[in-house]
Amino acid sequence: MGHVVNLFRGYAAVELAAQIGVAIVIGIVLALLVAVTKNILPGIFFHIVFNIGGTITNASVSAQSSLLIVILIISLFYAIYLSKFLHGKNKA
Repeated sequence: MGHVVNLFRGYAAVELAAQIGVAIVIGIVLALLVAVTKNILPGIFFHIVFNIGGTITNASVSAQSSLLIVILIISLFYAIYLSKFLHGKNKA
């Protein structure tokens, strides 16, 4: 919900909806990562790198959109992997 403030920074509603959608997916992946590793530091490191990537691609909307799509696809596959890992770990 902290991303809603971006409406006041000039983001369009569609951009904001995409940003929130990506944030939700990445948040789930990072939560799974914490559950698997019992460590929050990889999530912190990811957030730092993600913000730097957003800053670098800020000048180009197409580059930023491409980066978000790639990150979203990778995150979805990684979430599936982590879910299966957790499911297998619970069976043991």
